[in-house]
Formats: sequence, C-alpha cells, structure tokens
Amino acid sequence: MSKQVMTTFSIRIPAEFYRKLRFISADQDKSLNQLITEILQEATAKAHISVPTDLLLQ
Repeated sequence: MSKQVMTTFSIRIPAEFYRKLRFISADQDKSLNQLITEILQEATAKAHISVPTDLLLQ
C-alpha cells in the first residue's frame, strides 16, 4: 500500500464553530482532523469544477 502524502491546512473560524466541530468529532468518536477531512471530501465530491490540465500535473 502506498503512503498518502499529507499537508497542513490552516484556517481561521469562529470559536463557537470550532467548539461545535469538537463536540461532533467526540460524539462520532473521531479526531477533529478526521471529521474535517471527511466533511471536505464530501463537499468536494459534490462540487462541479473544471481543473486546468497544468494543475493536475503538479
């Protein structure tokens, strides 16, 4: 199995939103990182985008 390349993604969100995400992740017995990754995967799967070919090669 190949190792997945990971990167750091920093964002600023309201404290109350962060607090809610922490509760959701704890309720689902997931790390906050895992929860947010799943949320972002779901959102990007629904998005209809066109990626320029030169960006796919990077």
